[in-house]
Amino acid sequence: MIVIDASLVLRLLIDEPGSEEAQALWESWKTQRAIVSAPTLLIYEVANGLHQAFRQNVLTERELTAALQAFVHFPVRYHDPLGLVPRAVELSRELGLQATYDSFYIALAESLQGEFWTGDQKLYNHVHERIPFVKSLWAD
Repeated sequence: MIVIDASLVLRLLIDEPGSEEAQALWESWKTQRAIVSAPTLLIYEVANGLHQAFRQNVLTERELTAALQAFVHFPVRYHDPLGLVPRAVELSRELGLQATYDSFYIALAESLQGEFWTGDQKLYNHVHERIPFVKSLWAD
């Protein structure tokens, strides 16, 4: 089981550093028929990331529309994060995270006994020694 976050998905949708690595990883998961999961939080974070890219003139309106259309068709199994709240808050405290967003992805991967893949190198560097199932586009 694989859990992905918005930083990885945005690299699939926007041409930026790490996009090639994200694309190769996504293709390998498709080949393996891996089950890719995320908390529903992913939807909000990706939509916001695309909106911000548009506002910063990284994406044109046409590119924004195409990216949103592609995203809604991604084969991701979404999980309601409500049951993850206690563990996500606990992880945030244990790991010294300033916010709980990232810990929801980690808590989901933990509950599914899977890997959590991120494009956020700062997050990876901060937690990977304590949480070995956290993987990075660049580190593994």
